[in-house]
Amino acid sequence: MIAGPTLAAILAAFLSFVLSISYQNRRRRIEAQQRIFEVLMAYRAAGFQPAELVNSLNLIDVIFLDKPRIIELWHNFYTLSSQQPLPGNEPLLHYAYLDMLSEIAKSLDYPLTQTDVARYYTPRAYSEPLQLDYQIRSELLRVLQDTARFVVDKKNGEAIS
Repeated sequence: MIAGPTLAAILAAFLSFVLSISYQNRRRRIEAQQRIFEVLMAYRAAGFQPAELVNSLNLIDVIFLDKPRIIELWHNFYTLSSQQPLPGNEPLLHYAYLDMLSEIAKSLDYPLTQTDVARYYTPRAYSEPLQLDYQIRSELLRVLQDTARFVVDKKNGEAIS
């Protein structure tokens, strides 16, 4: 039979092992949640959707499985972002995103208000070219959609190949 002190030592070692594994798993989950939050915050003002942002959004259902309010807000944002864009619908999508970010910040114990989350920095040197690019692409698309054909006249002395 195992003596009392030996049994106590074995149980203490086992309990220590279980608690260590539990702590490591919890720490990894929190770190994953923080990584996703950092990516979502970093790209909240981006005029495009880099793969890192899309990948982070796709992981919310798994990483925040134990946070039903975040999952609910993510599904709301997903539904709004999956719909055909309607004029004037952009604010609803933006607010849904901010609601989700605010809830994630709260769950991670970050002392951020929704106003803090909504405030971001975009240097003009970065945003103005993106805005101009968007305007050019929109205008080109409008012209191409409204034009049946293009007539090309050759310049004097040039051969058309």
